[in-house]
Amino acid sequence: MTAMEQRTVMKELRRRIALANELVPLTADRPCEEGCRGACPVCKAEARWLDEELNRLAAEGKIITLVNPETLEFIEDVDIEKGAGAITYNPATGSYAISQGGKSLHMLDKDLGYVTSYERTKLEGYTAQGMGSDESYIYFPMSGSGQNILDTFDWDGNRICQVILPTPHESESLFYVNGRHFVSFNYDGGTVYEIFFRCVLTAE
Repeated sequence: MTAMEQRTVMKELRRRIALANELVPLTADRPCEEGCRGACPVCKAEARWLDEELNRLAAEGKIITLVNPETLEFIEDVDIEKGAGAITYNPATGSYAISQGGKSLHMLDKDLGYVTSYERTKLEGYTAQGMGSDESYIYFPMSGSGQNILDTFDWDGNRICQVILPTPHESESLFYVNGRHFVSFNYDGGTVYEIFFRCVLTAE
């Protein structure tokens, strides 16, 4: 995919998500930088605006918007009880976990119905980003000034460990694909690293 094609896909996805959430898409008053792949200052401003608006709606417990991953077409809005800025799926149980602002962890059933909540202790010096999971654990990438961590919980809401990611680049989210873990970073137009780690539970 060329830089222009990638930028176009990202802009169109933001536009469709905005419209599906009854938001008027933000239109930049200046063009993207040459060679932009969707992460230039103009694109970042559009993405930041959309993220802020979705977080505002999520804080009101309004909706989760479902989008077809193949066509990017809007499917439906699902009302949820708790606000969410990030969501992840457990393929083993068909359940979901959502979070908002780095302080909460809410569990949803296969129909996105609310089940229960757990409190997350805020980690000083780290900024909450997205989230990801596998069948055993839920991972929260957290960005610090000199390194990143994966704040790790099990599906019963227990904090298991904190995995250090020794890079200063800003982490965004974690993806679990075919038994492999990947973390995306806001670096050089967007960078994805495969990570290898072991979470060891230590007694306090």
